[in-house]
Amino acid sequence: MRTFQDVRIFPSLTALENVLTAFPRQSGDRLWEVFLAAGRVAGEERKNRARAMELLDQVDLAAEANRPAEELPFGQQKLLGLVRAVATGAGLLLLDEPSTGVEVSLVPNVTRLIRYLVDEEARSVLLIEHNVDVVREIADQVVVLQGTVITSGTCDAVLNDERVIREYLGRLYDA
Repeated sequence: MRTFQDVRIFPSLTALENVLTAFPRQSGDRLWEVFLAAGRVAGEERKNRARAMELLDQVDLAAEANRPAEELPFGQQKLLGLVRAVATGAGLLLLDEPSTGVEVSLVPNVTRLIRYLVDEEARSVLLIEHNVDVVREIADQVVVLQGTVITSGTCDAVLNDERVIREYLGRLYDA
């Protein structure tokens, strides 16, 4: 599953409904179950709703669960897109600039959720990110590209690479 730099949400659905659309095996996918196993379907729906609220809470969006997604600020819409990708249950997530456009005070929610996915749920994450602080917080291995691979390795090794400092980071990280 992947996220995009731009926001891809269902604007007229609430934040909660956006997340619920991402869960695999929705009750409507197996119409026969609605008639033959209504109790099980209702149980799955309750479980999905509880998990969706849990995910929204992890990024401080639980209070916005019933708000139409189009009314959320851009940064919260980005978080909603991230939560929706997580809700799919995919073992591999490709996250394209997940912190870009997110309010600075909410960026730790992004890093905390991604670390949780990797550390606790054993998911793999391929992260495309220009925010060095986010990369430092999340990445186990880093590859710096500029047309071709400039270098790769641990975050500390990459951030101390002279070529990366010169060609990518500039004087901000120059020691």
